[in-house]
Amino acid sequence: MLQSYCFFTCKLQNPFWILFIAMNIIKLSAIDSTNEFLKRLKRETHIVDFTVVTADFQTKGKGQMGSEWNSESGKNLMVSVLKKLNNLNASMQFNISLAISIAVFKTIYFYIPNKLSIKWPNDILSDGHKVAGILIENTITDSKITDTIIGIGINVNQLIFSSEIHKATSLKLKLKLNTDVDRDVLLEKLLKNIEIELLKVTNNNFINLKEEYLKFLYKKGIPTMFEDSRNRKFLGLINDVSDLGELIVELENGQIQLYNLKEIRFL
Repeated sequence: MLQSYCFFTCKLQNPFWILFIAMNIIKLSAIDSTNEFLKRLKRETHIVDFTVVTADFQTKGKGQMGSEWNSESGKNLMVSVLKKLNNLNASMQFNISLAISIAVFKTIYFYIPNKLSIKWPNDILSDGHKVAGILIENTITDSKITDTIIGIGINVNQLIFSSEIHKATSLKLKLKLNTDVDRDVLLEKLLKNIEIELLKVTNNNFINLKEEYLKFLYKKGIPTMFEDSRNRKFLGLINDVSDLGELIVELENGQIQLYNLKEIRFL
């Protein structure tokens, strides 16, 4: 559960920021990126485990592979969480992505359960339209993950999206509401689910994570058109994901091929 808020305001060097601090939850009116803010905070001071940062607006929101995350001010949920880990082996880092994907999926499922899926590696789709994205940045020292910064963007009350954003939707659009979805309630549900799913990582319960992820995986077992990094189009069948997070695809000739994030895309 979230702590009841007891706010006070802090002035920083950038007057565009307004902070509200309640325990380990930091609310910002605007910031370049909640992930970047947490990185700076970690460098400059001691911050406790599960420090949470949210913002009404990001000037340089980030998505996968350096893409931008564009969001209308005050309409959506943009949150980053710092989670300290007990030196998890770096080879197991995809399990963090599994846990967070499932946590975000279950949070959104509470609102819009129909036709919800996880698009590899960790976008959340509602009837094929993107409703949430995840960016995970791990700190690795001597082949061990010491902590992770988990960035999550959920489209909540935005009704109009840029033509540059392919197939996006929001909770309000899907629910066809006349009023806004309460973002504080959504945040509370999300943080609770993140805590639950990350316990499976810290307890090495990886099999359960993988089973749940595959159950919700977009296009699993369905013939799908893809394009590889050489712009070659082909038909394939998603069978699984590897322990390293590679997408395992069965080609038309029966060959099994593994792909990293930059090596394949859905058509």
